[in-house]
Amino acid sequence: MRYLLFPEEERALFRHLRDDLGLRPLAAAGEITDDFPDFLRPTRRDHYFWCPDIGPLRTLGEAPPPRDAKEAVLLGLNRQADPANWENMIDLARTPVICWHRPYWYRLHGCIVAGRLRSMAARRKEQPPELLRLHAQVDRWLRAPTTKVNPFRHCSGLARPAPSNLATFWVAAWPVGQAWIDDGGELWPWDG
Repeated sequence: MRYLLFPEEERALFRHLRDDLGLRPLAAAGEITDDFPDFLRPTRRDHYFWCPDIGPLRTLGEAPPPRDAKEAVLLGLNRQADPANWENMIDLARTPVICWHRPYWYRLHGCIVAGRLRSMAARRKEQPPELLRLHAQVDRWLRAPTTKVNPFRHCSGLARPAPSNLATFWVAAWPVGQAWIDDGGELWPWDG
C-alpha cells in the first residue's frame, strides 16, 4: 500500500514514530536527531527512523564482506560518495530502521506520487521479527484514517488502461490528501 499524506499529516506520522513508538530519526548525514524536517521545502525523499529497542546502529565500516555483486556495487558506490567518511555511514541493511519515502511531485505529468513505508534494506527473511511486527503496526496506524483510492481514476495523463489487478497500485489517502484529490488533484499510479 502507498500513502498520500500532506505536510501536516506527515508531521503526525513523525510524531507517532518518535514520541509514541520511541524511534529515533536519523538526519541526512546519518546522525541521530530529534528535529523534524521542514516539510514545506523540497527535501530528500527518504527519512529513516532507527529502532533502538530492536538493535544497534551499524556502520558500513563494520560490515562483513559483500556476499554478492549487488552488495559489492552498493558498497563501492558508498565509498565513492564519501571516500573520507564511508566507514561511518549507517548500514541500512543491518541496522533496524523504518523508512518513510515521502510523496513527491512528478512534474512531467503534473501528478503527486504517493509515499511508501519501508523497513531495512535487507531481504525480508533476514530482518528481525520484531522489526517486521513494528512495520506492520505502523502500517496499520497509517491506514486507520484513510480512504482507499484507485490512482488510475485520478490521473488524466495515462496512455494505457489500468491493469486488471490493482493490488500493488492502491493508495491510502489521508483526509487532506483525499480533499486534494476530490478537488481535482491527480495521482501518478507508479512510484518506481
